[in-house]
Amino acid sequence: MGNEISFPFGGAKSTVLAPARMGESGVEFLTVGSWMAAGLNEEAVRKVTALTASDWLRHVKVDWVRNSKNVVEYAALRSDRFPVCVTVFAPEFRKQFEDVFGPKMLLVMPNRQTVFVFPGIGVDLSEYAPMILEAWRSLAAKVSLEVFELSGHGLKAAGRIEEP
Repeated sequence: MGNEISFPFGGAKSTVLAPARMGESGVEFLTVGSWMAAGLNEEAVRKVTALTASDWLRHVKVDWVRNSKNVVEYAALRSDRFPVCVTVFAPEFRKQFEDVFGPKMLLVMPNRQTVFVFPGIGVDLSEYAPMILEAWRSLAAKVSLEVFELSGHGLKAAGRIEEP
């Protein structure tokens, strides 16, 4: 997106973290000038992000999608009120899904309003590519087609959903 301020993100090839705040007209990305004027640093932004993410996570309804045998295949988090993609930075995010998916899971954040959570093993994400690409192509602001692994070691890039 060409934001003035951004940080590398878990070994991702094309996804970065860009500090932003919620303004009157929605998400507003920080400029170098506003960053300098506020005396911000990456650590402070990460702390505020974690607090905001925790608050927003409490207000997100999780849709558990099950197969015909009633086994959870994936979870979908969606919100039109705030950028739900930020919730992955809540310290308790992994814990919320660990009982269902185990200690390692895969995340895809195709747009600001959608996060998909899958088990870390035994899943072929190509089966879900059409759904993920539909969310990517929606009117919501794009985030990434990269797949991230979330474990006790944090978030790290683990692949990519390819457009046909």
